[in-house]
This record gives sequence, structure tokens and C-alpha cells, in this order.
Amino acid sequence: MQIHRGYHADSRVAGDYSRVADLDYSKRVVSAYLQRYAPAAWAAGDVVTLARIHNGGPKGATKPATVAYGDKVARLTK
Repeated sequence: MQIHRGYHADSRVAGDYSRVADLDYSKRVVSAYLQRYAPAAWAAGDVVTLARIHNGGPKGATKPATVAYGDKVARLTK
């Protein structure tokens, strides 16, 4: 899931960074991170906004550099 150390720390999920290789642990990290930084998008199931934040950080939904990634996710989730 391409979870970097800072992302892991920001998620506030307990456990060593080395655990991100485990899919279930990674899902917990991503869920916690996105619920922290995009609670409205999480509640609404706004996958494009969530993808852009996952890709570009807490303000990723506003960064032009994440548009292509958001578009790709939109196509894959249709």
C-alpha cells in the first residue's frame, strides 16, 4: 500500500513500522490515517478524495499532483 514511515506515524496505530508488510495491519493503518485526515470523505465513501489524501498527504485532495491518481482510482472503482 506504499505506506511510508511518516504516514504510519500519523495514523497513530500502535505497532512497529515493519508490520506494514502485513496486509491486515496495513488496512488498519490506512483506515486510521484516512479517518483522521478525511472523516467526512470516509463517512461519505468518497474514494477519490480518500485516494488523493492517501497519495498526497493530509492536504492531498487539494494538490494538482494527485488528480491523476484520484482519476485512476475513480476508473477502477466504477
